[in-house]
Amino acid sequence: MLFWPPEVHSTVKVQGKIIKVPRNQTNLASEHLANDPITTILQKNNTYSTAEIVRKKDKKITWFLLICSPFFWFIKFYFIKKGFLDGKRGFIFAVLKSQYKFLCLAKVYEYQSLNNRKNEDLRD
Repeated sequence: MLFWPPEVHSTVKVQGKIIKVPRNQTNLASEHLANDPITTILQKNNTYSTAEIVRKKDKKITWFLLICSPFFWFIKFYFIKKGFLDGKRGFIFAVLKSQYKFLCLAKVYEYQSLNNRKNEDLRD
């Protein structure tokens, strides 16, 4: 039996034997196409970053995290994963990935701030 959990960035759970598909068996491999237009990517970034609030609502958001984490994501996708080889497309993709990371952190911070204000209002 195979099913996908409801989380945004979930992993498949398999009951039974798991086998590796050899690289040369391309007829058995799944293909993940990610050629969405920028508008679609931005919409997904917004949707997924909102969903991430649930997973990261207790994470402490510091200035260091807000500034450095998106920067490191850019470095990861542009240099380490060699996005620079894709030219402007790779650059845009790396910027969008870093923007996604920033949105996740900013939305968690916003959620925490709003909840702290509500809790303070309840105490008054």
